[in-house]
Amino acid sequence: MTPVKRDRENWMRALRPLFPRDKFRKDVEQRGPVEVLAARAGMGKAEPYAWLAGRAVPRAEGFVTFLTANNIPLDDYRDYLERATPTFSAVCSARRSTKCRREWTTTRRQLNALNKRRRQRNLRPLAPKGGRISTPCAACIRAEIGRRALGAENDVRFQGFKLRDRPEIVMDSMGGQGVLAARGESR
Repeated sequence: MTPVKRDRENWMRALRPLFPRDKFRKDVEQRGPVEVLAARAGMGKAEPYAWLAGRAVPRAEGFVTFLTANNIPLDDYRDYLERATPTFSAVCSARRSTKCRREWTTTRRQLNALNKRRRQRNLRPLAPKGGRISTPCAACIRAEIGRRALGAENDVRFQGFKLRDRPEIVMDSMGGQGVLAARGESR
């Protein structure tokens, strides 16, 4: 068994206790035979039967399709759906760049890898709140690393100078021509 498949099975196995099977069984019994409900949702009858029997838990996308096709309210299953959703929306939260606010989607696997790196750096792990996480985007992280590297280079290059004697350092813009140009040099 490949590591990816093993991870996916462990993730789905962890969802089993969270699935509200009794509530689902009650909703299905109120609305008619499973075969009819599955046909309305455009899926085979084996899937809902497996959910009812406890042999499998539904993935979020298929489960939402089943619920909406049969007019079953999603609110009762909101907690389960938040845990079963494999993707999250993310928004950039870079401290220096309040203009960015870039949005993208990330998978549960990427979030787990991010949290592993954060734990290695003694930072608190990120948990999605309302299906969304807030973390700096790649472009803002690269800019921050560049600013630190430029600051270190400037400290080495202008060692012995007082800060006010460093006119070559560009404060307002971290890009552009002549950022590291020495006094009197031009590019």
